[in-house]
Amino acid sequence: MKVGWIGVGHMGKPMAMNVLAGGFDMKVHDLNRNAATDLLEAGAEWAGSPKEAAVGSDIVFTCLPMPLHVYSGGMGDGGEKGAPVGLGGRDDSGGQGGVVKLLAALWRVEVE
Repeated sequence: MKVGWIGVGHMGKPMAMNVLAGGFDMKVHDLNRNAATDLLEAGAEWAGSPKEAAVGSDIVFTCLPMPLHVYSGGMGDGGEKGAPVGLGGRDDSGGQGGVVKLLAALWRVEVE
């Protein structure tokens, strides 16, 4: 399984490291590339944008600070969708249920 990971700060990096240690292929993106150094050294691939992290992934995890970050990561610059239609995803940012449901509707995927 190929995993895309967006947001590798205080919460996201340890979670991503655990997934990577489980043997999954991973592409990571963060606004600060230096935040991903440990993951890159452990075998993750750098993605230059949220969309690049999503394309070719089976699932994308986001771990971002604010609802606006989740939305802009999901939609990309200029309103271009950040992920392909039907891609599975999980948001671990907390408190963004409305944003996640909006993105799910735009991407035409189900949210439980």
